[in-house]
Amino acid sequence: MLASIIRDFDSKAQVALKSQDHLNCFIDRHTRELDQLLEDGPLPFVMQHAAKVSGVRTRVSSLNSLLKSIQLGSDNINLILSVGSPQDKQ
Repeated sequence: MLASIIRDFDSKAQVALKSQDHLNCFIDRHTRELDQLLEDGPLPFVMQHAAKVSGVRTRVSSLNSLLKSIQLGSDNINLILSVGSPQDKQ
């Protein structure tokens, strides 16, 4: 039963990881576009939003790293459960 729960969590974590990666790419693209706008004409409005996007990008990257760490832990638990302990095999 625990293995089933771990697999379900693992599946949902994979979906979240893909979503985070997609969001990270989206934010990177828009950050580059904002950088180009700043080079063309640094308007206070654009600079303010560029700072916000940069802050969001930092938070998304941090969350992505945390999610990858959790995924690794989940994979390790899943591996342990699938291999089983030596006592279970006796």
